[in-house]
Amino acid sequence: AQWFPKLAVLETPGVRGATTDRWAGRQFHAGTEFYADFADYTVEITAPADVVIGATGRRTAEAVGDATQTVTYQQRAVTDFAFTAGGFDEYASAWDAPGGDPDVDVRYLVFAGKPFDLGRAQDAVHGALQVMNTRVGAYPYDVLTVVYPPVSGITVGGMEYPTLFTGIVADDLVLKSPIGDTRLFETVDIHEFGHQYFQHLLATNEQTEAFMDEGFNSYWEGEIMVDLFGRATSNGTMFGRPMDQQTGTRIGAKESFAKMREAIAKRPSSLFEPGTGGSQIYPRSAVVLQTAEGLFGQDVTDAVFQAYFDEWKFRHPDIDDFLDVAARVGGAEVEGFLREAFFTPIHPDFEVDRATTREFEPPSGRYVRDDGDVVVGADNRDEARGFVIDDRARETDGRVWVEITDPGWADLDGRRDGRVHQESFAPTAGEAANADADAAFYVSVVRIKGPAWSNLPIEVVLTFEDGVEIRETWSGQAAWRGYRIVRPAKLAAVRLDPENKIMLDLDPANNSKLLSPDGDLKADWSMWTGAFVQFLVSVVWGVS
Repeated sequence: AQWFPKLAVLETPGVRGATTDRWAGRQFHAGTEFYADFADYTVEITAPADVVIGATGRRTAEAVGDATQTVTYQQRAVTDFAFTAGGFDEYASAWDAPGGDPDVDVRYLVFAGKPFDLGRAQDAVHGALQVMNTRVGAYPYDVLTVVYPPVSGITVGGMEYPTLFTGIVADDLVLKSPIGDTRLFETVDIHEFGHQYFQHLLATNEQTEAFMDEGFNSYWEGEIMVDLFGRATSNGTMFGRPMDQQTGTRIGAKESFAKMREAIAKRPSSLFEPGTGGSQIYPRSAVVLQTAEGLFGQDVTDAVFQAYFDEWKFRHPDIDDFLDVAARVGGAEVEGFLREAFFTPIHPDFEVDRATTREFEPPSGRYVRDDGDVVVGADNRDEARGFVIDDRARETDGRVWVEITDPGWADLDGRRDGRVHQESFAPTAGEAANADADAAFYVSVVRIKGPAWSNLPIEVVLTFEDGVEIRETWSGQAAWRGYRIVRPAKLAAVRLDPENKIMLDLDPANNSKLLSPDGDLKADWSMWTGAFVQFLVSVVWGVS
């Protein structure tokens, strides 16, 4: 049961854009959560004597009779109150908070007689408490109750209330292979605990800005999973293959991201275009923050969230308040990226559109030389290579020269004219060729495309068969960019965002091109697919 009616929020000047005192008590929309103010609750619950009761806050009194029991729960400064009463097995643990913050007594209420892994639950809940206390701010309450409902109550699983949340259902299915090999059990606990911060402490209005609750929390869910279990296996394994929780979320939402035509920050949250609302509110917001971490570093994003929590806990911030903190703590670049990402309708996508390499052939025509003009045609093309090749292509200066086509850009804030220019790069791997003029040379042509954002730079890596690698950071402000390289080695690969910083990128699969097949990748996936097929056959055989 959940407390109702809710306490409407009195928004005073400076809260969510209010200029005078106003009440926020909008009708409930089932697609989002309630928006309620903080209050102190003292609640008496009378129930049959043989049931176990869990509730928001700490039990401060109880009276048990032959048939009934009456218990009292109290909690200061929460936005809601909820309780459960039923047939539960009860487990307990205590989390020792660092630095003098309140220790937390944790109760786990599991549907009676059902299997339960207390170790996994403690790893998830204690780990989440540790990460959030360390990287965001101290959990201010000294109690926490986690409820695991039966399968028949699956619709109440995975739900959050102050100091109480429901985890995944108590059932063999979630603990046995293959589902038990994943971290679905831990993910639900960690996600629902994160709501103690977003929205129960940072009490945003989910009816208008649900992404500040679910999206911010989805980001921290991923951070906690990585901190606790490592990135590669942050979501466990599936038939022996490691599962990266953050990348899985990004790829899983790709098709819905491609359909989006509205900004994350539009209001209200219940009126996103049908079929896109869930992805706007949860994963799209999360990958924005993951990208901010990739671009500016975890120390910066953590500092922004720490300041945001310190300033706005037990209050009602909106997106402008968060961006103000980002500008003040992270700087103009951080705020500029976040503002563009939250307010731009179309989801960004980078792509390697073209990558070719071929042997250099001198163009036909008349070449003016000090020792006399030379006409190059089909009959003397091979002989002409030596004197037609630009000396810079020999790389005697230790640098690789690239012809870059920058088409320029224009938007409402300004424009920049395009140009074609030569630029030299010091190799980041391998050594420049320092070749003779009569060596074999190759022409490599690359074209990449981007979303033409103002605050989303991306790294471009060109790798050649002789081991030479060159890198540059492209601002991404133009819609595309071209490269032409003449050097004594073929192009082997083009990669965008090699360190996977731009988690916001729509389709990571189109961020690279190999000019020859990757045999190791093919063999790896062939082996895994074979194992998966064997599993399916064994299931079918067992059923039949």
